[in-house]
Amino acid sequence: MPVSAQLIPDPAVEPTISVDRAATILGVGRRTLYFAIERDEFPVIRVGKRLRIPTARFLAEFSDLTSGVNATAGQVKDQKAVPAA
Repeated sequence: MPVSAQLIPDPAVEPTISVDRAATILGVGRRTLYFAIERDEFPVIRVGKRLRIPTARFLAEFSDLTSGVNATAGQVKDQKAVPAA
């Protein structure tokens, strides 16, 4: 199921997102994401003690999770209905 377009910001408008927001988009707990960051498994920018996630890189890394969302505009793409088998 595609991620809600309301959760995905436009990288030109919001260049970084919080760890909490990224965790919500990915459907994982914030602590799980912090553990991944500690293991260098997740891209972050450190600003003092704060951690920010680059929006464009997040969208590129997780494009399979956001496939129903246009990464440049944050809009849901037109999707054709697939007939049930």
